[in-house]
Amino acid sequence: MKKLVFYTAIFAFIAAFSACSDKKKPTPAQLSDDTPADSMAYGHCGEGTAMTTLELITPDGKSVTYTLDDGQNSIEALGGLNAGDSMAVLSSGKIDDMPVARTVINITSLMGRWSSLDYSFTLLPGGKMTSEGREALPAGNWRLLNGKLIIGETKYTIKALGPDSLYLDNGSATTGYRRLSKAE
Repeated sequence: MKKLVFYTAIFAFIAAFSACSDKKKPTPAQLSDDTPADSMAYGHCGEGTAMTTLELITPDGKSVTYTLDDGQNSIEALGGLNAGDSMAVLSSGKIDDMPVARTVINITSLMGRWSSLDYSFTLLPGGKMTSEGREALPAGNWRLLNGKLIIGETKYTIKALGPDSLYLDNGSATTGYRRLSKAE
């Protein structure tokens, strides 16, 4: 039990430390010439977050409040809105001088070990990834780019992200994953 608490504390420290760095976008060496610039905003979910607004605290300490309702649609925060969690927001337009969030991804919820019938992979802090199984992806990197999850060279749309499930669409198929507990 003491080891579990110790490892959980170490993981939380590493996640917090990596989230506080100024490295919110891939370095130029990680981007190919045809890769568009990332237009997502990164930070932490602030205490001022409510049902229809997200307060994003940016790495430089500024607070930006996004509306999650554009008057016609409510925007779902993939992975939920938990104060202190690392977040990525893709926005477009404004309503009453407030930016409208189009895609909200809870990075803290996204990280972890996920498994499908064929393979499992682990998204680690700092953009590292490991995988195993019959159709395992080579160990490598992951990142978010313009609202998409990129694992290795494959771009996915996150269809759903919950506490125990993840659905990724690569354009030809949607695959469901379950979160593996630390004991597995």
